[in-house]
Amino acid sequence: MTRLNRRTFMHAAAALLLATGGTAGAADWPDKPLRIIHGGGPGSNSDLIARSAGQQLAGRLGQSIVVEPRSGAGQSLAMVAVARSAPDGYTLAMLNAGIVSQTAISSKLPYNLRTDFEPIAMLSSFPVVIAVRADGPYRTLADLIEAARKAPGQLTFGAMVGTTQHLTGEMFASAAGIQWANVPYPGSAGQITDLLGGRLDAVVDSLTALMGQIKGGQLRALAVSSAQRWPTLPDVPAVAETIRGFDVTSWTGLAVPAGTPAAIRERLEREVREVVASEAYAAQVRSYGSEPHDMGAADMKRYILGDIDRWKAVADAAKIKMD
Repeated sequence: MTRLNRRTFMHAAAALLLATGGTAGAADWPDKPLRIIHGGGPGSNSDLIARSAGQQLAGRLGQSIVVEPRSGAGQSLAMVAVARSAPDGYTLAMLNAGIVSQTAISSKLPYNLRTDFEPIAMLSSFPVVIAVRADGPYRTLADLIEAARKAPGQLTFGAMVGTTQHLTGEMFASAAGIQWANVPYPGSAGQITDLLGGRLDAVVDSLTALMGQIKGGQLRALAVSSAQRWPTLPDVPAVAETIRGFDVTSWTGLAVPAGTPAAIRERLEREVREVVASEAYAAQVRSYGSEPHDMGAADMKRYILGDIDRWKAVADAAKIKMD
């Protein structure tokens, strides 16, 4: 069965069950465990947020929720798995800003973010951090910018290619009027190791990935990408304090396959937003350097479409293309 026919069959089967009052009916949902699939590795930001949200959501729905990491192919393995799942509310995708940036720079992904999924609600937000070695020569963001201007194209920053971190690094360079070179890495661990070893000048990565080394004193956070200072790092300036108007906030959220019944989507949206508003969830995500992010389905869909356009403009200006 081809991919298209298989998906069409599964959507039609789910619709038939709903129409005939089968166990997939919205009134009976959920009557079995759910799963959240994400494209990060174990212990990644997506994994931590999915487990925190899943734990709280399971209590509200009265069903267990299994979190399944499926890393690889720029998160495409996870996204395809969800897109091909039955649209019955039992399989959710963990979306994040990185998936949006992939859509912005590639026209050959094996899924369509715009049409294969229905957003449910946001879960968290967090800044990207520009960090250097604590014992290195750069004490402030202005120091880094000055060094880059004196040696155009010579300074390096580590970031996973095509990610929000990578594009944030390029957006920063354009806004600061500098040229620096991205050194691509498959994940955070390698670039942090090379930064500490003196083989990179800086890294641009999520706060979750860098938190341990920043708090431990091995890395110095020069700036956070959010419009204002971040609650977890109140002593670290925002990029906007040096470059007016700079604002990048990464995020996570949940979605379901297109064709999922509206009644199930609406129930999920209500329950997820209650989770995000809870003190228990807030305490967990803040321990990862994130903040709860309350946004419903309609606003989340508009936000994603706007983010795609924004990152496409950044990628086009930096001549970044993944095809």
